[in-house]
Order: sequence, then structure tokens, then C-alpha cells
Amino acid sequence: MWLARAAHADLVGIDFSPVAVAQARQRADTHAMKGTAHFVVNDLTTTGLPSASVSAAVSIDALQYADDRAAAAQEARRILRPGGRLVVTGWHPLSPGDPRLPERHRHSDWPAVLHAAGFTAVHCHARPAWTDTYQNTYRVALQLGDPGPDTALAGLQSEARRRLPTAHLLRRVAVTAVSV
Repeated sequence: MWLARAAHADLVGIDFSPVAVAQARQRADTHAMKGTAHFVVNDLTTTGLPSASVSAAVSIDALQYADDRAAAAQEARRILRPGGRLVVTGWHPLSPGDPRLPERHRHSDWPAVLHAAGFTAVHCHARPAWTDTYQNTYRVALQLGDPGPDTALAGLQSEARRRLPTAHLLRRVAVTAVSV
């Protein structure tokens, strides 16, 4: 919502979770985005949006969870207008195929996936500080101790316990691409 508001753009948010969509709708009302932010329950591979209907698409740490990454990339290209830009954030393995990583991260190669989907001008960006910040967020959450009734902190701590043991095997990336 911050990005859409800063860019003076309308926003269509897509999530598979009805709970997340309901929460996003509430946040839109409190962030002065009523009428310019719309949220729908759908899938990354079948967004329900018309072809060539958006000028930009952003996936923050979501495409990696698509059951079919190639289909999700093709759907992103389908909904983008020619010349539209896609930005994806996620992780790449430091050593492709590393068996210590969860399956979804072992062979992540967003530039290859996006090229195969027909995107051009695909660029992968990585900075060590991004990976450090990601890992430090988890460490701080764990250092906070008992979350008590704070369900958000409890969830973050649970995620940290699962992700930190292999976090050093990944690098944080941002990938940009242009639809043709």
C-alpha cells in the first residue's frame, strides 16, 4: 500500500488467503486508500485479472511459494501491458541444488524463470545488506523472548526458528523484468 500510495497508483492485491484479503481491505481504509486499493482472493497462476490490464506488478516474497513458478511468471506476463515492469523479491541458493535447503529454494533462478516466460531486460540484484537485514530481523525477534499474546511476534519467531538454520545458504535478491 505504501508503494502504491507513493506512486499515485491504483492497487490490486491478490492473495490465496481470505483472512489476508480481509486484513488488507481494513488496512486500505485506514491508509486513505479507499477506492484505489482492491483485494481479491485468487492464485498467483490464475489472478482473474484481464490480459494486459496492469502497467506494473510487484511480488514481495510470494512467487517462490507458487506450486508452478513458470505458470505464475506466465500469468504475470499475461496481465502486464507491453512494456510493463515486474519486480520480484525472493532468495537464490548460494549453491544451487544444496540438499540442506527447503526444496522450493534449492534451484531458485528467477532470471531463468522470467526469461522462459517471455520477459526481457531481466536483471537480478543482490546486496549483502539485504541478506543481513533478513537474518537480523529473525535474530531480534527471537531475542525478544516470550511473545505473550502478540500473535504476530509468535508467528515471526516460529518462522525464524524454521528459517535461520539455513538462511546462511541463501542470498536475498530483487529481480526486475519487462513484459513484451
